[in-house]
Amino acid sequence: MDLSTGIAVYRLMQQLANDKIRFLYHGGEPLLNFSFIRDFTEYVQRRADNDGYQVDFCLQSNGSLVSDVTADYLATNRIGIGISLDGANESTNRMRIAQTGLPTFQDSLRGLRILLDHGLDPGVIIVLTQANYSHITEIIDFLVEEGVRNFTLNPLILGGRGSESRQGLSPRQYLEVNKQVIELIAHLDSNRGLRITERNIEYLMMNILSEERRYMCLRSPCGAATNLLGFAHNGDIFPCDDFSGIASLKIANVFDQDAADAVAASAITTRFAGETVDKFDPCRCCIWRWVCNAGGCASRRFYANNSTASPDPMCDYYRRMLPYLLFHIGTGKLDPIRFVSPRSARFL
Repeated sequence: MDLSTGIAVYRLMQQLANDKIRFLYHGGEPLLNFSFIRDFTEYVQRRADNDGYQVDFCLQSNGSLVSDVTADYLATNRIGIGISLDGANESTNRMRIAQTGLPTFQDSLRGLRILLDHGLDPGVIIVLTQANYSHITEIIDFLVEEGVRNFTLNPLILGGRGSESRQGLSPRQYLEVNKQVIELIAHLDSNRGLRITERNIEYLMMNILSEERRYMCLRSPCGAATNLLGFAHNGDIFPCDDFSGIASLKIANVFDQDAADAVAASAITTRFAGETVDKFDPCRCCIWRWVCNAGGCASRRFYANNSTASPDPMCDYYRRMLPYLLFHIGTGKLDPIRFVSPRSARFL
């Protein structure tokens, strides 16, 4: 993306947002275009206060291009960063390779260490696959020793490169992994005094403890097209970044005349806003529907079923995980607050 397209994105968001805007740099490897990140961030920072907007920035990277210069820039400009790293060695991280076909593990680990040395608090996204799921406690132990305290364990989405992979987990495998992670988090808390959070478990706990649904990927309808938009490099607008490049889900382009009106009036926007768990089977009859909210993630449903108005492919996971959590909370084995970050707990 070039700066003129970024400026058009910002101007569009001014028309659509209330008073808060968050920009996430990701897709491919955003640090390949660090000059855009720098120029766009500074452009928005110069204008946001006068325009009456509270704006923050975050970035998702594999970390391989992180340097002292980029880490210092991120820290100075308060740009949050997450690192995509699937393993504790090249074997468990083998799904993440460079365009050359070479492994990225050592470069990603070096980047992670630079960020930590600069006082940043990077979370780590781990995509669970057949290559790494049986090593999950080893991977988390390794990253905790490196200084990481926040994780997200995501199932493989069957879009993009994932559509060609048979590496995804079954709901039962994902369940067993998460049970291991819950036990590990509880152990690290009680035995070492370490507060570790895994985001998907954190927000499930928050959905159990509160009627409010703060996490857009675990609510119904999700935030796609209403609280969230994805932008391609040429300014094409999609309901979520996971749908970037899907022609049938293109809403408009930032350079279109009256682009904001086009987004608001789009049939795609209306469709996503109306897709709630009480509208489709089997979710409408499920007792857990307003806790898991059909998994929330429209893109996961779309890539699995070619339809967003469908159950989450991880439905069986939620139907088993929620009773598990409630039983262990009720018997006192798990304290749900210990799985929620202090920043999120203030909303409970």
